[in-house]
Amino acid sequence: MQLTRLLTKQLTGFWFITLSAVAGGMMLSSLLAFNHFTQSFQQQRLINLQQSIFNQYYGKGDLHDAPWLSDMLAALQVKELQVFDGKQRIFYYLPEIAQETPTYKQHRKQRGNITIVIGMDDPSVWSLLDATEYTVLAICLLLVCALVMGGYYWFRRQLQGIEALAARSMLILKNDLIQAENFHDKARPRVANRAITQLLAKLQDASRERARFDTFIRSNTFLDPQTGVGNPMFFTSRLEALSLNQKMILPGVLFVLELEELDWLQQNHGEGVLVPLLSQLCEAINHLLSGLPNSIVARRSDNQIAMIVPQISLAEAENLAKKLIKICLAQNLPQVEEPDNFFHLGLAYFREGDNQQQLLEEVAMALRAAQLQGNSSWFMYDKGAIDEEFAKGSVRWRSILENALERQQIKVFCQRVEATDKQELHSEAFTRIMDQHGSLIRATLFMPMAQKCGLMPMIEKQAIQIVVAKLGRERRGKPVYSLNLSVDSLLNKSFIKWLTNFCMEHRPLTPQIIFEVSEDIVVKHKDELREPLAMIKAMGCKLCVDHVGLQVQDSEYLHDLGVNIIKLHRSVIRQVNQRPENQLFIRSLMGGVFRTDIKLLAEGVETFEEWQTLSILGVDGGQGGFIGEPLLLT
Repeated sequence: MQLTRLLTKQLTGFWFITLSAVAGGMMLSSLLAFNHFTQSFQQQRLINLQQSIFNQYYGKGDLHDAPWLSDMLAALQVKELQVFDGKQRIFYYLPEIAQETPTYKQHRKQRGNITIVIGMDDPSVWSLLDATEYTVLAICLLLVCALVMGGYYWFRRQLQGIEALAARSMLILKNDLIQAENFHDKARPRVANRAITQLLAKLQDASRERARFDTFIRSNTFLDPQTGVGNPMFFTSRLEALSLNQKMILPGVLFVLELEELDWLQQNHGEGVLVPLLSQLCEAINHLLSGLPNSIVARRSDNQIAMIVPQISLAEAENLAKKLIKICLAQNLPQVEEPDNFFHLGLAYFREGDNQQQLLEEVAMALRAAQLQGNSSWFMYDKGAIDEEFAKGSVRWRSILENALERQQIKVFCQRVEATDKQELHSEAFTRIMDQHGSLIRATLFMPMAQKCGLMPMIEKQAIQIVVAKLGRERRGKPVYSLNLSVDSLLNKSFIKWLTNFCMEHRPLTPQIIFEVSEDIVVKHKDELREPLAMIKAMGCKLCVDHVGLQVQDSEYLHDLGVNIIKLHRSVIRQVNQRPENQLFIRSLMGGVFRTDIKLLAEGVETFEEWQTLSILGVDGGQGGFIGEPLLLT
């Protein structure tokens, strides 16, 4: 763009100098031609006068007897005339005007003994012009200058239109299509500018259509067409994402809601009654679980709806079960044989390390126990002692978290993110806290409690300070780190103000920082997050959206928010080499970011087969146990 502006300035300067030189050359040529014409004309008159004098003298012998001579000399504006015969002057003419202005040029001509000396004014241009002619000449000069300057400014405006067109083209090359589409400068040529506007509009429509098509593909792959929640394949995939080698990696609760006599209802009342009932029920359940992060709702079978809610306590699970039964009983059921015995809910609490298959058996037993109670009710499988770390009360957790913040006991671990060609892309930073006994508490345990206590902004603030301090001490290369931001921090005005000032203070290091935000947060709070995310981009940091694929979402936000990196959720990556539906999901997502600068990365890569399949599919990179475990940032 700078080169284009420089070339247009040079072109306008060259055009102005050339046009000025042409105009000046024409004026100078006209003056020289006029001067040459006057000189030639005077020389011809002088020759004729000399010839007449010689003829008069040699013909009649006396110049005083020629009355026409005085009139002719006055007409020719002769200032002085002397005629010599040898050294004797025989005729002399000097008018009174010549006496007042004695400066003139003498012309000498000799024939035999006769010598004629004629004095006449030098026929220069300026001496021949009067006031009127000077005025006309000045007007012509001003008109020429005005035309030259007007042409120069017109030409410069046209080239500025070309510069504007080049600037708009540069925005397109930078994939800033929204700003290019809203470009209001008067670009020239207008035909090219209108063509670009039309093509951008069509490209925008094509992008929206592609996003809708991708959403359609993912919906048909993972969503139940009747209820709009996940299908059995979706449930199995997400449950396996919460486990590693059939062992659960997070605590939480599995709910299974069974609708009795659903087959009888379908046979007697048809799809027209069944589908609205299931849709309204699933919509109410989704609304209830919307405030619980990473919760999953799926249709496990024709008459079962499964829900997975990680990282909640036993008391919260019991309270949630009561609300679910209340929602079910509020549904408007058609005439069935036992309306009070239509809904049954089974719960199974799982801890970290529990067997996945055993969890499914436990929730099945809890469901049978609820059915044996006779009425629409819920039952939780009694596993005994709940995870001691997770069962701590809110007051206890607040005390632990506040002490960790006060003593700066936030520890940062980094996991390598690697490209498919083994090149390190960046490292993702994870936080852990140290309790009063010196033990490290995992983020999966303390983060839900930190969110409930409103301490996430303070924790993430310390994590950012630790990472930036590490970047400031780094002397070898320019490593890049990514940090996670929660919705509490992004919607906290004081945190955003602090982050803005902090990034401005460390502006040289911001290109080495990536901020990660969960896809679920971005979609739910897109309008509220637009300004904070734009600030992050303006400070020079990059934006990453992680947990992509945990839920089926519309991907239009990728272009609207200027996302640089997206990370696939581990549920999509788990056994991707054996799951064609997950591969189809990845391919559809890659189609949405084709020919853009958005990098597609994978989370939770645990085996060589998964990594190999991702490489074949064209994923840019990934992270996980197969690539490298998290290490303490020192």
